[in-house]
Amino acid sequence: SIPSALIGVHTVVDCSCARPEENIFNVDWEGKKNLIQCCEKMEIQRYIFMSIKDCDKFESVPLMNIKSKTEQFLKKSGLRYTVLRTTGFMQPLISQYAVSVLDNQQ
Repeated sequence: SIPSALIGVHTVVDCSCARPEENIFNVDWEGKKNLIQCCEKMEIQRYIFMSIKDCDKFESVPLMNIKSKTEQFLKKSGLRYTVLRTTGFMQPLISQYAVSVLDNQQ
């Protein structure tokens, strides 16, 4: 369970995301909300969240929308946090975004 995994932990680095066969809503939204809430209860000192650059500008893309919502949820939490908006993690977006872009180039 999450609480037992956090015993003795002072910093959580969250770079998790759903695999292609998993439900993005369950893993990337519900899972992160649960983790953030649990970190609050366990008094974790810092939460580091790996997000995506400009996720708030492309909320029509499901993963970008969830990253943006998670950032907002984290800001409202009582945790000290850092959000890293990386640019190089495109693998989860291939089926949602990149494939349709490439198809339109043909």
